[in-house]
Amino acid sequence: MLRRSSKTDHKQRRNGPPRLLVVEDDADVARLLGKLFRRAGYEVAEVGDHQVAMVTLANEPEPIDAVVASFSGGGSSSCLKLLDAIRNSHNPVICKTRVVMVIDNPRQQMFSWQSGADDILTRPYHAVQLVQSVELALKRQDQERGEYRRERIDAVKNAVVRDGRLVDAAVTGPVQFS
Repeated sequence: MLRRSSKTDHKQRRNGPPRLLVVEDDADVARLLGKLFRRAGYEVAEVGDHQVAMVTLANEPEPIDAVVASFSGGGSSSCLKLLDAIRNSHNPVICKTRVVMVIDNPRQQMFSWQSGADDILTRPYHAVQLVQSVELALKRQDQERGEYRRERIDAVKNAVVRDGRLVDAAVTGPVQFS
């Protein structure tokens, strides 16, 4: 069951704060992310793997608005499995859940965007970037989501990876994703 935040100045949805599921295989990181989002006004639950996440999404009495999927380097495929399971769920409420992924390898971005991610951050990132990514994913209307993904896919297509970093092919600096 999701725990309600005491902060009430965040944009209210369905008579309460946005509901967020943090999926992280490192329990300490999951607790830190949960604390971060509770301070930002979210109602948050933390789980440790993609299978428990799917059970949670299916069994919560009120729909979960967004999922933050963040797995350690060895668990990157679990992040993609979770995204695939959400997007291919038979439950339309689960399919519409916003998914923000935190990944280690920029080479996974193209597949993640094509698979239906609502936003992607690569490590390292700042906490404020993660909160903003979730907020923007929640604000995007359903019809805007596909267009946003296509823009991100085009940006990745026009970029190359050098030394493990995604860089623009025309310019030698990093590509900026919003």
